[in-house]
Amino acid sequence: MTPRIRSSTSPAVRFPALAVILAGLAGCEPQHRFWIGKVVAQFNYSNPGIATLGLIVQTANPDGLSFSDYVQRHIMDPLGRLLTAMMDGGEYNGYRVLEAETVDEMLTPQFDEEIGPGITVGLVWRLRNHGARSMSFAHAGGHMFGWRTEGYGWPELGVTLMAAHNQWSLPDPSPEGGMITGFVEEWLMGEPPDVDLTPATGEWAWKVSYVRGVVYAAMFRMYVGVEGEIPADGLEDAIASTRVRPGGREDWDPDGFREGVSDIREAGFGYEEVNGFWASAASRVTVEEAEVILRELGARFPGSSAVLFPPARGESR
Repeated sequence: MTPRIRSSTSPAVRFPALAVILAGLAGCEPQHRFWIGKVVAQFNYSNPGIATLGLIVQTANPDGLSFSDYVQRHIMDPLGRLLTAMMDGGEYNGYRVLEAETVDEMLTPQFDEEIGPGITVGLVWRLRNHGARSMSFAHAGGHMFGWRTEGYGWPELGVTLMAAHNQWSLPDPSPEGGMITGFVEEWLMGEPPDVDLTPATGEWAWKVSYVRGVVYAAMFRMYVGVEGEIPADGLEDAIASTRVRPGGREDWDPDGFREGVSDIREAGFGYEEVNGFWASAASRVTVEEAEVILRELGARFPGSSAVLFPPARGESR
């Protein structure tokens, strides 16, 4: 479904046209104008500034469209998602809305001074941790008495996020948006386990995926408590949607995952069967290999993962 924006002819709320407001400011004293300094001399949050750009678009476009209609025709209908286009140099799904050089400039700090810890200003976008892997660009909008929408993008991590929430922002925005994005960024930047990873040869990738399959099926039945077989289409959907974390080790093998699910299913999902699986003849990895892989995947001992790796190992095959 193509997103729709409210037409400028909406009867809900009527304000004086921006052109009229700007014309009335021509002879005002400096303290009553919208801008308090020269370009790039200092930061000044300015809704009238960005609105003036919209007025230029409305005035200059050759089709004589209103700003709302222009955005609908040239951005929302063909593109639908500006954040994703910003992540890909101004293009999405074969449609280019901005030149790559323009995107680079928009995501470049326009002056050196920070407006907050780690926060600088590009063109329109607020930039955080510029130059770092966690670098993000963001902007927000809404009404101070009820709702707020925030858009975030992490170019190096390949992720965008829109967060919409009810809030009250006097004197400052309430923390919900920051809590949501903070959680997402912490998850994206999560460090791998503090262990030396075994080189991901084809054989090791199969074994890692095999262990994942065993854990997936055991948790599905034991921890979640779902009765019956794992639906075949659900299993294949899980496999098809699996992605290696950006920058992570290439250790994913769908066939290994399927075999892990199959073997633990054959062994059974009782506590003794699951708890003793790695030391049993049913397992295709040794106890030692299972321990290494579980630790690589972030398992903690003691911890919930211990149910799949008992303190008393028994004999490995």
